[in-house]
Amino acid sequence: MVPTRNLVQDLPATMRRNPDGTFSIFTTSARNKTSRMELYTEIPFLAFHGIQTKGKNECDVLRACVESWQGTSDSNGTRCRSSVTRMDSRTISSPTSTITTPLLVATIATAMLQFLVGYNIVLMNNPEKYVFPGHGTIDWSLAVAALPIGAPLGASLGGRFTAKHGRRRTLILTILFFLTGGFIQTLAPNLRIITLGRFIIGLASGITTVLVPIYLGELAPPDLRGSIGTVNQFAYVIGILVADILSFRLHNERDWRKLFSVTIFLSLAQLLLTCFVVESPRWLFQKNPKDPEAKRILEQLRCNPAHDSDMQEADMEMELSTYVQAVSVHNQEDQSHAMLLSQILSHSHSRYLFICIIVLHVVKQLCGVNAVFYYSTSIFDGMMENPELATILIGSVNVFFTYIALILMDSCRRKTLLMWSFGGMFCSNIALTLSRTGIIAPVISLIAVNAYVAFFEIGVGPIVWLIVAEMFEAHHVTLMMTLCSQIGWIFNFVVSLIFPSMIRLLGDYTFVPFAVALASGFVFTWLALPETHGRNPTEVLRDVKTDARLKNHLDDSWICAADEGLLT
Repeated sequence: MVPTRNLVQDLPATMRRNPDGTFSIFTTSARNKTSRMELYTEIPFLAFHGIQTKGKNECDVLRACVESWQGTSDSNGTRCRSSVTRMDSRTISSPTSTITTPLLVATIATAMLQFLVGYNIVLMNNPEKYVFPGHGTIDWSLAVAALPIGAPLGASLGGRFTAKHGRRRTLILTILFFLTGGFIQTLAPNLRIITLGRFIIGLASGITTVLVPIYLGELAPPDLRGSIGTVNQFAYVIGILVADILSFRLHNERDWRKLFSVTIFLSLAQLLLTCFVVESPRWLFQKNPKDPEAKRILEQLRCNPAHDSDMQEADMEMELSTYVQAVSVHNQEDQSHAMLLSQILSHSHSRYLFICIIVLHVVKQLCGVNAVFYYSTSIFDGMMENPELATILIGSVNVFFTYIALILMDSCRRKTLLMWSFGGMFCSNIALTLSRTGIIAPVISLIAVNAYVAFFEIGVGPIVWLIVAEMFEAHHVTLMMTLCSQIGWIFNFVVSLIFPSMIRLLGDYTFVPFAVALASGFVFTWLALPETHGRNPTEVLRDVKTDARLKNHLDDSWICAADEGLLT
């Protein structure tokens, strides 16, 4: 971490003595005034992978300013160390709270949702030969693709249900969808019923992608939202790995239903956890700003037994006041999705950023990584003696490089990581194709596929979500996340549905179309994507306005044509 004194040097600050003898500190950075409430208003009420540094840095700035004023004298020459220390506790301790029991329970419950999404995505990979043998390629493709068919509908349903009925009820609804789908696919008498079960699980998966970041983002203090989002991302990739490991032992005619039944038992465990899950205080405050239940829940979420009891009460009052003000600010900014989208598309520069985000999310799905997760066993079938072991290795690499991505995102530019990611996946794609055609050794295909997944996780995987929050203001982020989720699931469905047919038609050259998408993503990132690392949305928008190369893109007629299509 940057030393405190260095952090403060370029942050002019003013201090004002309050009537109760405490001091309020107001700091100003080059981009904006930094205050405690802005931790809630500038950082979206969302918990997702990659924003942990943003919340931490904002809190570090406030803490550094407090420490810089330790020992300052007041107008009467009296030392005010004790007053500043008290203000430090009241102002800083709550935003950097440890994870309390209610927050931990909510995190575990939602992490299990993400685990089930990852688990069910790759569930159909290994047991294809044993689940109602004799099925056709199209029937199996539909069964696999049924999950991403239901997911966009689930995302839309989840957004509406969450806003109307609350986060906790939506969580329970999602678990019931997983439970129902799990029962159907486990007890299914034929492949068509399994397809129905996976469609229902797809509904649950779509709701999960909308619910989890919103619910946990509203429960957690700002500096913990990114870390909790990371926990859920790991739950997702671990779910993929566990499905691969269990499939290795259970993909046979006798045990494949046990593999499907894991969803049932985890869903039942989640239902028990919901007895201890709290409602989102932000949602309750939106419904009734004076709701005593919302205040009680917020106290539970922020209670820290390590603090002095008297100071704890003062901290809670400060936290409650800040939280309510932030909710009020967001409520004033909350508009219908149609109005928010119209705001974005009505200006050429924000419209340009919108198109950048959409292009990245489309390319992410067309890069072929989901084909690897869905059909890795089929890819290696005939090329190695035990393709199931190769699938387990791919899942392990996926988990490991999810962690590596966390380290890289703290220090590397987004465009650099994306270009390395697209470029590395492109080279891996070429190596895989050469190996499948026999030009190079077959063992290279295993190395190439693992490199494919590794390069995806260090760039394309997390960054296309992260830069949404770096390109758009907080009140636009939820809309953009929802749109990107729906677009991602739609193209996920397309890839999962057509990939078996691609294998049959293209044979050893199956991955060539994905190479074209990767090359396009590389060129687009290099020429058209603005850098967002270390910048806030205002600065990114300013860069788009001042960059001559990007400005030329804004004048192109294809931008106007795209705008007209989106508005209609």
